[in-house]
Amino acid sequence: MEHMSLQEITTACGGTYYGEPSLLTREVSGVAIDSRKAGKDFLFVPIKGARVDGHSFIPQVMEQGALCTLSEHPLSDSSPYILVSSCAQALKDIAEHYRRALGIKVVGISGSVGKTSTKEMIASILEQKYSVLKTAGNFNNEIGLPLTVFQIQKEHEVAVLEMGISDFQEMNRLAKIAQPDICVLTNIGQCHLENLGDRDGVRKAKTEMFAHRRPGASIILNGDDDKLSEIATVHAASFSKQDGTTVVPYSDSTHDETSAASAVGKSGDTTPIFFGKDPHNAFYADEIQSLGLKGTSCKNHTPAGDFTVIISIPGAHMVYNALAGTAVGIELGLTLDEIKTGIEALQPVAGRNHMIETEHLTILDDCYNANPVSMKASLDVLSTALTRKVAILGDMFELGTKELLLHREVGTYAAEKKLDLLCCIGTLSKAMADGASEFSAQNDTKICYFETKNDFLNAVSSIIKEHDTILVKASHGMAFEEIVHALCHLTFKKTLRRIDMNYEVLVLDLDGTLTNSEKKITEPTKEALLDIQQKGKIVVLASGRPTPGILPLAHELELEKYGGYVLSFNGAKIINCSTGEVLYNKTIPSEVIRPAYELAKDYDVDILAYSDDAIISGICPNSYTELEARINSLPICRVENFPAYINFPTNKLLISGEESLTAELEIKLNSHFRKLLNIYRSEPFFLEIMPQNIDKAYTLQKLLSAIGLTADQMICCGDGYNDITMLESAGLGVAMANAQPLVREKADYITKSNDEDGVLFVIDQFLR
Repeated sequence: MEHMSLQEITTACGGTYYGEPSLLTREVSGVAIDSRKAGKDFLFVPIKGARVDGHSFIPQVMEQGALCTLSEHPLSDSSPYILVSSCAQALKDIAEHYRRALGIKVVGISGSVGKTSTKEMIASILEQKYSVLKTAGNFNNEIGLPLTVFQIQKEHEVAVLEMGISDFQEMNRLAKIAQPDICVLTNIGQCHLENLGDRDGVRKAKTEMFAHRRPGASIILNGDDDKLSEIATVHAASFSKQDGTTVVPYSDSTHDETSAASAVGKSGDTTPIFFGKDPHNAFYADEIQSLGLKGTSCKNHTPAGDFTVIISIPGAHMVYNALAGTAVGIELGLTLDEIKTGIEALQPVAGRNHMIETEHLTILDDCYNANPVSMKASLDVLSTALTRKVAILGDMFELGTKELLLHREVGTYAAEKKLDLLCCIGTLSKAMADGASEFSAQNDTKICYFETKNDFLNAVSSIIKEHDTILVKASHGMAFEEIVHALCHLTFKKTLRRIDMNYEVLVLDLDGTLTNSEKKITEPTKEALLDIQQKGKIVVLASGRPTPGILPLAHELELEKYGGYVLSFNGAKIINCSTGEVLYNKTIPSEVIRPAYELAKDYDVDILAYSDDAIISGICPNSYTELEARINSLPICRVENFPAYINFPTNKLLISGEESLTAELEIKLNSHFRKLLNIYRSEPFFLEIMPQNIDKAYTLQKLLSAIGLTADQMICCGDGYNDITMLESAGLGVAMANAQPLVREKADYITKSNDEDGVLFVIDQFLR
């Protein structure tokens, strides 16, 4: 906070100053309602709470060096104070005055669902060009918003302010403080219905924001939301719908359009800017591809041009957040490159669909708040998991008279998503469990109901299985953070088999095993691999990658010096790194390339082959094709006639696309080429097409025979489905902690994750 004197503050809040007159020109260094945060030269605002009256802390605060305090009653000591009728109202009045004096752009955000995630997205984008202040935590109400405004310093250029409400007139009071230059509404959902009645009431309350926008302000709305898409033109304190009717966003009979307009001044008429997935919106997205729990890829279309972007936080709703952020970015002069960078830089917030990966579980921590719309969105995210899917859901508050019906609907929706286990906790959630039970006869979803959180915690170790993917979500008052904490510390017993051997060969998968999330070998792991090679151990790099994608790592580990080997294309090719000799090479029959291509081109996928220096794209490169190119550090070469172009021996074809499409193609291709090819998915979005009888285990046996060793002398480390056979065949099969659940199940031993030097741990345990 800067440049607010006690004289200004007194005038702003309509109070009466008592104290030394010379202090009136002094400027406060900040504003606090918490006595512990009221430092030197602060203004203390004592708020009367349900249990504690801040006035009792005034002597303590003044002793700490506060410059002045507000008070609702006269003070007997000599401390300077400003007498006001309501400290809570004075806090808002002072914040309004402070905001009005600032030369800063303000983005105001509200909506039923997604306010916080949209705020984070917009802030991440704007930070690429501006110094940004954003609402912290849950500081989005009539106390939190003023305190956020007071955090604005001279270096800030944009403030992104979240505004949450539960009743009529609240937004009116919040927007009067924020005075937004850009108004963003994410959606109109079923929230706070006990006060707002229905979705029309929710819209009426949310659109109170418009009355206090600054002259020339932009209004950015979700055009896919049926209630927001109706808004055609926004006036000073009302808006016109597409049918020509006018809506005044006030339910209080003491407020009409005329009085509201006179209170805020003339804002003029504004045509909203719409975003969504529908191409009729000014900002829209298509080519949307789920990356499972790793996020979403999409192409954003804007009046300024188009760009493809990967959103690292999972959930279809994040596409909307990115579009809203894109629209705000364009309004504030950012380039498309800056916007793309900001979207891809976004990191999840604790309690807001935050993915936590422990040694044993994957947890979707979304326990900050809940309503029917956000519950369903989070269940959509959970449904993309590849492991056993578990939802731990609790009561949703403030839903009015329809609360039981809305809980029942969420339960039914959860069962429709074909979860493995649904745990419902809380009084209201009994209806959720009942709704799920009615539907669950159609699938295998197991449903458990617990009256209290403690009941669930007492049973958690008996119902949660290792490698589960778990969604935790409820209204904030349920305090489900305790459940997240308990899950993070849940342990499971391991069975360890065959470890007391003299191992001579170490076979390493690459992605998710040897390399970390940045696709790099850490220095400690590299040093350990060089050390064991110097002592005579043989290192083999075994990957589904093409040979050019493996050789740089082989060179980094000096396999050519120590006599190591590269096993590429999942075993179709073996190369002696010392001599360059090809020990084994099996290629795809040339006659299957065209029919495989013809089958693939009927789907929204890409088909790939590999040359020595490029990835050959036969249909149209997608985000998964681009991922494969990045993994292998190879350029993409798009060709028009794929079957004609592939006139050279090739070890593998790869189909890249959405999980649902690769799964369908896997079935279809296997029915066509069962006797000619080995077809399987190495990742949900990668469908491998290999020569028959080729896998890592088969080829490793050929290598072992060539060098005079046995499988009992071999350790194999991996994380993917294509590693299972080699783990089962090895003397010691090691799965990474980040491995697919089935891989971990088949392994003899589970090491640390690829981001925790899991390979180094294996070397230290078994090879030196």
